[in-house]
Amino acid sequence: MSQLTTVEVHRLEQLEHVINKGMKAFLEVGSALAEIQASRLYRAQYLTFEDYCQTRWGFTASRGRQLISAVEAIASLPEDLPQPENAAQAEALAAIDEDERGDVWRDALEEAEIEDRNVTARDIREAAERRANNALEKSLGEANIDEVKQLFKQLLTSIDSCADMAQQLSKTSAEAWLLTSGSALLKHIRDARDHVMSARPAAVCPECGGEGCKKCHQTGWVNKARLNSLKPNR
Repeated sequence: MSQLTTVEVHRLEQLEHVINKGMKAFLEVGSALAEIQASRLYRAQYLTFEDYCQTRWGFTASRGRQLISAVEAIASLPEDLPQPENAAQAEALAAIDEDERGDVWRDALEEAEIEDRNVTARDIREAAERRANNALEKSLGEANIDEVKQLFKQLLTSIDSCADMAQQLSKTSAEAWLLTSGSALLKHIRDARDHVMSARPAAVCPECGGEGCKKCHQTGWVNKARLNSLKPNR
């Protein structure tokens, strides 16, 4: 452990006074804890930030970092949006990726405004979940279909090339070295092509809307045969 300077001791007293005012001032509490942690102002009496939080304030370091993250989450919000008013809102936002945080907060605000009430932490979590589901549907649904269709197209092109080469070989002395006759080999290649054709994506799975389910083997899309056997439920 090392001693604090007079200035640091005074600053520590000021910051701890803020924390003593209670969790209602969560912004000030989180900011105070962030500075104590960053500058290691606890080091005169405590070896670690964990010891400081537990012994000095009776909560875990995890809780302390949660408060710090809540403050950082608020600071990352777009300036055109109103700030959260309580710790529950801020902590729910802290659990969301920074890139999504502003949009999620805006969605939660709009939802609460429609019902003429304050935003809750649950509103924030549900808004984040809706966005995640929409992103998943896009990745597993239409966007994935485009990618898979391209791969199927490339595979069919390769099979067609194999068929052309097999047909050319069947007209040369190389046919004698084939395990089957040239015509039988061509039939196998054409059977493979038919199999690939029938397996191609036809549409987003009507059972799950692209989210992935047992009917589509968690892919989000179905082939033509499966599509014809399913009835959309939404």
